[in-house]
Amino acid sequence: MFFNNRGTGVPAQWWGGLVLLLVPFVDAGETMFEQKVFERSFVTDAEHWAAERNSRVFLKDDALCVEAVGEPPILARSMDEIGGLFRGVLQIKTAYASNCEVLWTTKGSPRRDDENRVVIPLHGDGQWKTYEFEFSVPDVLTSIAFRFTTPEGVWELKSFAAFRARFHPLSVRNIVPVLYTEGGVHEERLRYTVANTSSVAVSFRIPTREDAVLIEPGRSVDLLVPIQTEGNLAVVNLHIDATDFPNIDYPVFLYQPEGKTDWIQTPLGTNHVLEIASDARLARIRQGEEVVAILAPLVHRNGVIPPLNRKPSTENGCFEFESPEVQLRLDVQGESIRVQIDSQGESANEGPVVRLFGNLRSGLLPGVEFLGPGDESSSSIDIEPPYHDRSIPNPAWLTMPLAVLATDKIGCVMTWNDPMQQSTLQPTFSTPNLMDRTGDHRMSLIGNKIDATLQFSESKVDDESAAIHAIRDFVRLRGFPELPPAPRSSEDQLQLCLNAIQGPLQSSDGVNWSVAVDTPPKPFADILSTLDRLNAKPQLPPFVVSGGSDIANDVIYFLTGRVDDWRDNREKAVHALVSQQSPDGSFPQRTRFPEIETATTSFGVTAMRALEIMEFVHLTGRKDLFDAVDRSLEYLKHHEIPRGGFHRDTPLHTPDLLSAAAATWLFSWAFEHDGKVEDLEYAKRFAFSGLPFVYQWSDQETMMYATVSKFGATRRKPPFSFSNADPRIGILYAYAVNILARHDQMTDWKRLATGILHATESMQYPDGLYAGCVPEMFSIRNQERRLGKLNPASLVSLRFAVEGKIDSFTILVDDTNGDRFVSPYPIRLLKTGGIESFDVPAGREFQILRNGVQIVDAVGEGPIRVE
Repeated sequence: MFFNNRGTGVPAQWWGGLVLLLVPFVDAGETMFEQKVFERSFVTDAEHWAAERNSRVFLKDDALCVEAVGEPPILARSMDEIGGLFRGVLQIKTAYASNCEVLWTTKGSPRRDDENRVVIPLHGDGQWKTYEFEFSVPDVLTSIAFRFTTPEGVWELKSFAAFRARFHPLSVRNIVPVLYTEGGVHEERLRYTVANTSSVAVSFRIPTREDAVLIEPGRSVDLLVPIQTEGNLAVVNLHIDATDFPNIDYPVFLYQPEGKTDWIQTPLGTNHVLEIASDARLARIRQGEEVVAILAPLVHRNGVIPPLNRKPSTENGCFEFESPEVQLRLDVQGESIRVQIDSQGESANEGPVVRLFGNLRSGLLPGVEFLGPGDESSSSIDIEPPYHDRSIPNPAWLTMPLAVLATDKIGCVMTWNDPMQQSTLQPTFSTPNLMDRTGDHRMSLIGNKIDATLQFSESKVDDESAAIHAIRDFVRLRGFPELPPAPRSSEDQLQLCLNAIQGPLQSSDGVNWSVAVDTPPKPFADILSTLDRLNAKPQLPPFVVSGGSDIANDVIYFLTGRVDDWRDNREKAVHALVSQQSPDGSFPQRTRFPEIETATTSFGVTAMRALEIMEFVHLTGRKDLFDAVDRSLEYLKHHEIPRGGFHRDTPLHTPDLLSAAAATWLFSWAFEHDGKVEDLEYAKRFAFSGLPFVYQWSDQETMMYATVSKFGATRRKPPFSFSNADPRIGILYAYAVNILARHDQMTDWKRLATGILHATESMQYPDGLYAGCVPEMFSIRNQERRLGKLNPASLVSLRFAVEGKIDSFTILVDDTNGDRFVSPYPIRLLKTGGIESFDVPAGREFQILRNGVQIVDAVGEGPIRVE
């Protein structure tokens, strides 16, 4: 069984370092900002902090000191704060190497537990350090506590501050052009509808009105703002100076086709013409007489386009412009435009603002969005409002420096360089363009130094989307990143996994094991098989329960004389699956969110169900069952975006890595079964579709090759999955591409699988009570393990597979007669006919399955008699 469908739980955080850019959260017009909840000295606030466990608390100079007395101490304080997304700032000094565990309780979770916990590694250098941590409270924060993790030591605490992220009470609900008349003069203006979403009245001022504007709770007001048109580009900016709240700038740029501009023309490939305004306010791309895309503006700062003058250039295809604050350079080569923006000062520029016309066919912002025809970015299907908007996402969410938009008129791939290997550039991505409230499709970058390449292409109707093409080209040109170092040797790694299985995951009777710590232990086949591969000697139970790991490992049935039971039970399960299959090859799965989507099937569910059938075909060669698989393959070929794999807790619309892993695995095995090159091509396509979920840059110790599970939120609610690694799903995807690596040498899939392996092994608990367990979730920003402690059996399977070792079965096919042999140990054909086993422990009894029917008994190495 490929995946046990237990669900993945909820990642513990989504905030991840909120970037405070007071630009609109565009779908509903909200902006977010931080509001200080409190900031207090521990000395002046000492009476509210209580010590727990054996510890001594005393004042020393300007700090509150906590001294452990035989066990890790806890310092706690009651709270009564409305929930939200919090950032804590803590000042601590200690000379002891230790961690500080931040624990909090809420109205809905009154007991301390691992789901409400953040771990802060402390510098034991005896110097004052400032530590930041983040946490989410869905209702009311009722207490907060700091637990220091060593039974001896002294910790000095100076101050503690908490900030809550909140939505600005003022939001722009609508923007429409209107004709304004005053004194017989007609003038076009833009009407902004601004609403007060808070429970109190809000006062603010705007430059076009002398008096202040007051909006009562739940009410809105229309504001008219002049439109400043120059050439083919109109600029509007609503500046709100809000009392008691941060100011808001809401710039809008409108392309005016009827305007007059002095254009500099140059070919862009063979079918397009690039026209650059002589003052560099904007550029546009024509195909024939039709404008299919604009760069409008090329650069601006807070809605102000700098006055740029053209510099002379002797380089062919190079156009340079400058002002006292900004330098802009455009290099045109073939169908690509390299845009370099270098500016002075602290304020960031936005540019180039790429806007495509036409109907969307494909869109991608890796780590954030994966779109097909008819999709919209920041969909409220994936995340409930008001948290759904991600048009200005946290840069740390992005897994690759790449953005793609393609319409039925033109396509554009935007890539950018960041020599510091840090995401210092802020991307924007909105389709349709809700930032300017126009019908085009928009993407851009925000930063002081921008070096981006725009690759344009004609609109094509073919079997593969622009997003997949872009990922292929990105990997072809840049390759996969350098591998992160393995955290330990292969021998130590396997021993660590064995320690977990024989430690916190093993029952007291020694014959049962848990899928995760604190789950009911059973004699799971996958874990028993893994123990045997690790050369452990488990006591074999009187019966075996199927499952136990995300990657099936059923060799224990072949080592204990239970092949007939295994075969019969698997066949029944497979036939039950086939009976559920629809005539078109899909598997029905009605959405659990009918209020926001009406889907009754999904790519992910179909891929996973078909893979379960394919696994049995892979082992038995059953052609009659492969017919059912083939129907699903045809259904899946009509889809590109992997989604619907988390059908139990996520809308079927949400893109996810599990679906990409299942499809890659399925088509790779199908190619091995029928040899159709078409199946191999689809396996590669779906492997590429999984890459947007894999981090290919890093500014953290454990980040490169980490995998996020989905572009959305469990049950549509915060916390989100963005920038939270899901080791379980990464293991499955790596295992799938490792299978593909056997058949495709054009792409270094083995390197990708190895990178994910190393990243996941770095996420394991390295020591302590849960040493060797795999965390259910890993916060990339906080470098913290969260939620469940899972058994590492699937990680063992992946390491064996990447190293080229047998992790479960050996499958041998005799090309002369089509015989298929399945064995738990290596076997090969004899030149004289028949088969022989090798690398088998002396005297070890096992069984071999021939053609899914005949069971052959064998002992140790040597020839095996097959009637």
